[in-house]
Parts: sequence; structure tokens; C-alpha cells
Amino acid sequence: KQVLGLSSDPSLANSKIWLETSDTDGLIYAVEAKKAISNVEIKDIDTPYVNGTPDTSSTCNTSGISNTTPNVTWDPADNPFGYYTEYTASVTLSAEDGYGFTPAISATVNGKTAKSVTRNTDGTLTVTYTFQRTARKQIISIDSLQVTSITVDNGTSYDDMGLPQSVTAYLED
Repeated sequence: KQVLGLSSDPSLANSKIWLETSDTDGLIYAVEAKKAISNVEIKDIDTPYVNGTPDTSSTCNTSGISNTTPNVTWDPADNPFGYYTEYTASVTLSAEDGYGFTPAISATVNGKTAKSVTRNTDGTLTVTYTFQRTARKQIISIDSLQVTSITVDNGTSYDDMGLPQSVTAYLED
């Protein structure tokens, strides 16, 4: 204050912190320090179920994220969801000005640890999560099966059991 001849204390409200760094070319640069985002929480992605419609957006209320309702993409991109399939949801997030994703960033999706967290070269962050397989098709009925139960000795041949040679099973869908 004295050296600069100021009559009041200097305000740091508009001050910025700069860091010294070097690039692959060996030159030293000054870069603006950013507030660190070390963990993101993505919510509101419905678990895939057979014949369900995939969610197309999610919620991320983490401080420093600019797109708080990011789009969701699916792999595979079935619509509606199919039977006995493992689906992976991907969400790409952008940081607000003055914020950046840390190298060791972690993420959760619906409260569970993400499958992968990737810092992209454009400064965005892509988070993926793989959900459990959807249900298998269920057997609805079987034609030509009149046997309720049988008991046979170990080693009895199939022909001696009296079972039909073939049956027709009807599955869901």
C-alpha cells in the first residue's frame, strides 16, 4: 500500500493467479490457474429395461460444470431397449470459465462408480457407466408337453423315459 502510494487496501476481488508451465516445445508459459473439479456426480439416468425408452438427458449439479443437464448417448443405441443386453451410457461435461478437471478426477453415475472417466483434448470430460444386462425373454408356454413329472434311474436312456422328441416353446415378444 505504501510502496504504491495507495490510500486504501488493494482489492483482490478481480485478481487472478497465474502458473508457470512448460510445453512440449520446451518454452515456459504463464497460464491462468483454474478452480479444480476433482469429482462429478451424474444423476437421473434411468436403468435400462426391456422395451424401455432410453433417457436422453441427465443431471449434474457439480460446481463448475456449465452443462448441468448433459445429453446421454447409449451403446448400443437401441430404442427401445432390447432383451438381455448390457447398455453403456455416456455423458460429456464442460467446465465453466475459470474451472478445470483434475488429472485424477473421479465420477459417479446414479451414486455408483463410473466405468470410465476421460479428459478429452478439447477440455471436456466424458463419463461412461455400464448398466446390468436387461432381462432375458421369458417362456410363456410350451406345447406338446403332457408330462408333469417322472422319476427314472440313473443311466436310463432318453427313449425309455417316454418324453416327446420335440416341443414348441413360446417366448415373450
